Amino acid sequence: MSDNNNIPITSSQNNLANISSAKNLLNLRNTALKPLSYAQRVTSSNPCAFVLLVDQSGSMSEEMEDNKGKTLAKSEHLAMIVNRFLDEILNTCQKTDGVKNYFEIVIIGYGQLNEDDESIVTICWEDKLKNNIWVTVDELKHGALRTDVITKPNPNNVGPREIKEPLKIWIEPKAEGLTPMKEAISKCFDILEDWIRNHPNSFPPMVFNITDGQASDVEDYNEIIDAAHKLTSAKTEDGNVLFFNCLISDNSQNLIDFPNLSDRKFFEENEFELALFEASSFIPNNLIKLLPKANQSDEDKKGLVLGSIDSVIKFLNLGTDTLYNRTK
Repeated sequence: MSDNNNIPITSSQNNLANISSAKNLLNLRNTALKPLSYAQRVTSSNPCAFVLLVDQSGSMSEEMEDNKGKTLAKSEHLAMIVNRFLDEILNTCQKTDGVKNYFEIVIIGYGQLNEDDESIVTICWEDKLKNNIWVTVDELKHGALRTDVITKPNPNNVGPREIKEPLKIWIEPKAEGLTPMKEAISKCFDILEDWIRNHPNSFPPMVFNITDGQASDVEDYNEIIDAAHKLTSAKTEDGNVLFFNCLISDNSQNLIDFPNLSDRKFFEENEFELALFEASSFIPNNLIKLLPKANQSDEDKKGLVLGSIDSVIKFLNLGTDTLYNRTK
């Protein structure tokens, strides 16, 4: 894991390791995996909320190589992945009779510096979308900052090794300051409370937190777990908010996708990784089949990924694949 130098003032490894008794884990599991939950179809009248919590702290300026050998700052890789994710949502909702507003989206960045050099939490939309919190798919379609032309490997076996393709840009890379993750989760809760009040029958909101390091605004990591559990206590008639976490790591020996309960032992030596494990929602049973085949099983799975920059794509696919199957 990248050293973000955002270590809490005090450490409580023993307390953190013991916070989840078998009873608490079972209660959380039962809350997340009710048989009739997470079954609502996604429609324009009952959209689903997507929230991205994006680490924009200084450590995101560190360079990292993707699986194609391309070296960029983590923030640049992440911005490109998020823009592709938004473009995929737009494509999913583009029907023959026009764009369907199946989703409402907000992107919350944490780590930018304000004019007083304080690390802050902000809504990331710019330009035409700057005054929005939530953005519908139709607003997304007309709210891009610009369209860039990017080069990518040719997926076909014939023709040039690289091809060019247009990519709409909504989010720019940013990397400065510390990592006020707890504040970002709390802001997300406040925003979702209002959204759920207006969409009580919708598929539950899905929150994706993407970071490369430890939270800087807590004294111990139980605060992250508490904030996450408060967030996932919010619910629609179809189930509780889903909170998933992706920790970008440059340690090839420390990679794991969608762990089950028996994998908890692998996190106990790292206080922050254990906190993310405890904070992450279980993936509902009827969504497990949407995971990559290597991760499919009858075991309970946490919505947690520790991996390379390319793992972020797999992580966000859990959202687009889920909702694509709920809108068909």
